[in-house]
Amino acid sequence: MGGMPNLGQMRSEITRMEGQKSAVEGQGDKIRGAISELKSKKSEIDAGMAEIRSKLGMEMPPHIKKQLTDRLSMMSNARKNISMQIMTLTERLGQTGEAMRGLRSGIKARKMAFERLAGQVARLPMNNREIGRKKG
Repeated sequence: MGGMPNLGQMRSEITRMEGQKSAVEGQGDKIRGAISELKSKKSEIDAGMAEIRSKLGMEMPPHIKKQLTDRLSMMSNARKNISMQIMTLTERLGQTGEAMRGLRSGIKARKMAFERLAGQVARLPMNNREIGRKKG
């Protein structure tokens, strides 16, 4: 074989990497969807908190004011929790982006090597074209 890589093996490696790239893209889409959903929930909480704050400025019995204050506190904690989840998912999305860049780069390099090798094989004399293929 003379140490030349097998064209079929190179092609299957490229195909495998393209499959990985699709899987990573799918993960990125799921993460983006989750971030969007969390941001929507956060906006709903913000609107609810604003409504409660406006009610707290009104005259009302102390026990109702305490209920609203407790509710505001719960909403504030939920908002902080959602913000942390968004930060975590945003970080994971960044890692997914890095993985995508690495896969794209690897695929591009392998495709270029494949094309270069395929060109070399095409220029070989006919009796040497078995290089890179199984004999059988």
